[in-house]
Amino acid sequence: MSKGRLTEENMDDIEKMIGEGRKRFTLLYSIARDACDSDIFHQRCDNKGPTVTMLYNPKGSVFGFYTGIDWKSEGGWEKDTKNFLIQLSYFGNKRYTKCLTKNSSAVIFGNKRYGPWSEAINCFSGKTLAPCNGVFTLNGNMDSFTSDSYDTCGLSPSDVNNGSMEVIDLEVYSVADGKRSPKHDIECPWRTQPQWNPEYVSQLSEELSAIEITTKPRLLLLGTIGAGKSSFVNTVASALAGRMVHLASCGTDRHAATSTYSPYRLRSTTGSYLDLKLCDTPGLERSQGIDIHELHFLLDGNVPENYDFNPTQSLSLKSPDFVFNPKAGDLVHCVAIVVDATAVDDMSGETQEQLNNFKHVIFKKRIPLAVLLTKVDEVSNNVQKKLDDIFMSTDVAKLVNKTAKLLGVPRNVVFPIKNYEHEMEPVDSVNSLALFALKRMVEMATDQLAKSHFAEGAERSGDIDPKATNMSDTA
Repeated sequence: MSKGRLTEENMDDIEKMIGEGRKRFTLLYSIARDACDSDIFHQRCDNKGPTVTMLYNPKGSVFGFYTGIDWKSEGGWEKDTKNFLIQLSYFGNKRYTKCLTKNSSAVIFGNKRYGPWSEAINCFSGKTLAPCNGVFTLNGNMDSFTSDSYDTCGLSPSDVNNGSMEVIDLEVYSVADGKRSPKHDIECPWRTQPQWNPEYVSQLSEELSAIEITTKPRLLLLGTIGAGKSSFVNTVASALAGRMVHLASCGTDRHAATSTYSPYRLRSTTGSYLDLKLCDTPGLERSQGIDIHELHFLLDGNVPENYDFNPTQSLSLKSPDFVFNPKAGDLVHCVAIVVDATAVDDMSGETQEQLNNFKHVIFKKRIPLAVLLTKVDEVSNNVQKKLDDIFMSTDVAKLVNKTAKLLGVPRNVVFPIKNYEHEMEPVDSVNSLALFALKRMVEMATDQLAKSHFAEGAERSGDIDPKATNMSDTA
C-alpha cells in the first residue's frame, strides 16, 4: 500500500486509465525520500513489472506516465504498447487526461545512467541532484511530447508541466493486480476507537436501559432543516430495538417535516421503555421555526408536549397552552444541536449567528450542550466505504474541530454520527455511534439533574442564595 503523495482518488483515476480492473499501488522510489539518483532509482525499481511515475511540481500540477514493462539497468529503448502520459492536475485544478503513445516501438529507455525516461517525459539522468528549498530542478525535458509521437489531446508540454522541470517530488509506484485495502488518512485514531460489533451495541443498550432516576431526563434536539434531528430519533430507536423503527417523520422539503414539539419514548429489545424522553423540534429557518423566546419557554418547560408551533404567532404568556407551573420532568436537561457535516464549510453567517444565540441561552441556563455532526459518511470516501474508519479520517477530524470552533464548544461534546437513510437492516457501526452519543447526552443530563437537586437542597437549608442559580452568560 502506498504511503506516498498519490491519493485514493488519484489511484482510482489511474486505475480507470489502465482499464484492466482493480490495482494495488506500492511506492518504490521517491526523490524527496531516497535522493534524486539514477543508481538508487534502478536499485529500487528494476524488474518490478508495470509502474507509474508521477511528478509533482511547485505550481500544483501532477503528471507522469505509465509503463507496462520492467525497468532495466542495461539496454536502451524498448517497446511498450501500454505506455501513456497521465495528467491528474494543472495549477492545482483537477484534470483527467490520458495521452496514448503512437510509437510503441521505442518508448521506454532503460539504462543505469538514467532515471525514469520515457518518450513523453525525460525525467533526469546522472547522480544526485540536490534540492534547493525543497525544489528539485530535473535535468530532463518534455521535448518529445509532440503530436508525432503521442495523441497529445491538444496539450503542449507547458500545458502539462507549466513549462518547467522543477518538482517537489518524483515518485515511482509498482502497479499490481488486486483490490486495494482502504487507506487510512492517519496512522492512529484521533478519538478512541471502539469495537464495532454486536457485543458493543448490546453493552450500550444495556447501560441505557439500566438508567433509573426519579426525574426522567429530557433531551432536546435543535438544528437547521434537513440536518437530521428526526432521523436521529429513528436511528437510536432502531439501534435500541434491534430492528428498523420509524417514529419521527423524515423528509426533504423547503420547510421542516416536523412542526411540533415531539417527545419520544424509546424501547429496548425487551419492549420496555427507557427512562428518558428524546424531543424533536421544528428545523430552524429564517421566517419559520423556533425563535429565541420560544427556546426560553422550551428549556423552562413552559411548552406542552406535542405543541404545534405557529410561524405567524409565537408562543407567549397569553397563549392558552402555556405551562405556568412546569414539573421537573418538563424541563430540558440536555440540548443537542444537530449539524449537517456537508454544510459546515458553507454555513451562512446568519445560521452561525442563530445557533450561537441559541447557545448563549442554553449556557445562561446552565444546561449541558452536545453537538451531533450528521452525514459524516458524505464528507469522506473512506468513511463512506467503511464507517468503522471514521476515527481514522482526517476529513472528519477537521470537521469536528471546525464545528467545535464555530459553536464555541469543546471537541469532546461533538459526536460524529451517521443516521439511517437507505439501510434496510441495522448496522453495528451506525448503532454504536448513535447509542454512544445518546449515552453521553443522558450522562450529561443526569449530571445536570444531580446539580439541580443539590442546589434545591442547599437553597432549602439556606446554604446558598436562590438568586445565584440564575447564572450569567458564560458563553
